[in-house]
Amino acid sequence: MARQNGLERRPIFLHLSNYRRLPEAILRRLAGNRDLSSEILLEAGLASRGEDGTVRDRFRGRLTFPIQDLQGRHIGFGARVLPSDARAVEQAKYLNTAETPIYRKHEVLYNMHRARQAVAKSGDVFVVEGYTDVIGLAQAGITNVVATCGTALGERHFEQLSRFATRAILSFDSDEAGARAAERAFGFQERYPITAVVLIMPDGLDPADFVAKHGADAVSAAAASARPLVEYMVRRTVERHDLGTIEGRSAAVADALPILERLNDPIRRSEYEGLLADLAGVSHASVAQSLARDLSGKPAEVASTMKPDGSVYKAMANDLYSIGWYLAHRKYKYLRYSYMFFLAGFVLACAEQAWRLFAH
Repeated sequence: MARQNGLERRPIFLHLSNYRRLPEAILRRLAGNRDLSSEILLEAGLASRGEDGTVRDRFRGRLTFPIQDLQGRHIGFGARVLPSDARAVEQAKYLNTAETPIYRKHEVLYNMHRARQAVAKSGDVFVVEGYTDVIGLAQAGITNVVATCGTALGERHFEQLSRFATRAILSFDSDEAGARAAERAFGFQERYPITAVVLIMPDGLDPADFVAKHGADAVSAAAASARPLVEYMVRRTVERHDLGTIEGRSAAVADALPILERLNDPIRRSEYEGLLADLAGVSHASVAQSLARDLSGKPAEVASTMKPDGSVYKAMANDLYSIGWYLAHRKYKYLRYSYMFFLAGFVLACAEQAWRLFAH
């Protein structure tokens, strides 16, 4: 059964509970304990009540994954439908224990109790979406991997990650999933001493399939080239716009500026100003001016400050011409220096004309 999910048998005992084929017998045995009523089994998330009122195993017919806290204590289950199940297309792929007094999924990371030593040693932690991704990577020797438990990556998850890691590698099988996670993580990642990077697996494969096909070294190589969270968000924002027009470049900058405004570190903010300007094809000065206006509490239309790069050449050429004329009219001995400024201005004026010719 584990092989249906591309998993090998030997390491699975660490992660899998059982294939729940005879759930009612298990529940009858548990319910036979006078300390465990049906209501307690329901509250613990081990059972569900059918339309006819019958109490049944919540995870029947599924591959179950025990979920443990940092101390290794069992607090819940996750369960995956089997591909061979005729009803697979009609059911949710994953099913998890409902929230209980001891299981709060927004605070728990699957496999963290096993991974934390490897995470602390390497400083890196892979964050994936599925339990089988954790197992697939672990089988390949990548043990510093955790997963969320049927919920989005949240602030309490980030807080826990920052206790053991310095870099969180958010690993996804698609750009859409990465974008959603990045937007959520950006809301709180500045509060914790951990760097988040986004890794979109090549070929649209999920992490388990990718490592099975290409091996652990390929995963490590992909992780080394993962983009920092802020860079990923800026690039994705700019790419949504038509950069072939002034209006499109202006809109791209306007949409990306709120990302930069939320950065606390002025050095990082300044560097990302430059990246945004380069990606959008506008001058660094205009991005800096727009950001300064927004941060100063004097909002203005970003479009009014956006200038295409060619205008920078023209402005610099005019400044050089002015300096050249000034020196030429001061004293004869400065005349040769004025020629240098005239020549530099002429070169920049040619650059401005070339930009207008080839950029439109």
